[in-house]
Amino acid sequence: MRIDGVGATYRERDDIAIQVAGRLVDDGIVAGDRVAIYGQISVQLLGAVLGIFKAGAVLVGVHHTFGLRKLMFELQDSGARAVITDRASEVRETRPGVAAYDYGEEYHCDHRAGLAG
Repeated sequence: MRIDGVGATYRERDDIAIQVAGRLVDDGIVAGDRVAIYGQISVQLLGAVLGIFKAGAVLVGVHHTFGLRKLMFELQDSGARAVITDRASEVRETRPGVAAYDYGEEYHCDHRAGLAG
């Protein structure tokens, strides 16, 4: 699979999904909780989406062109307990009650060695 010139095997993508699901569950996300995704499509983001499903959570998609204010509204309106984004530090500052994970830093593939990070 390739997205914007970045490739990943199905195994690498699944490794990201397992890592994301484990982190969500370890942090108290339970089946039925809402978890938002906010960012441009990438191998990491796709792995995060699958990880949300593996954790039994409900995906809340927020379009990546929305500004931070609209994102905050979507998080509150949907009741999302967490968000996986490339803007996690901004979310943490603005909405401290929502767990924010940075998929660009926390979940990535190293094409020579499988999953890294």
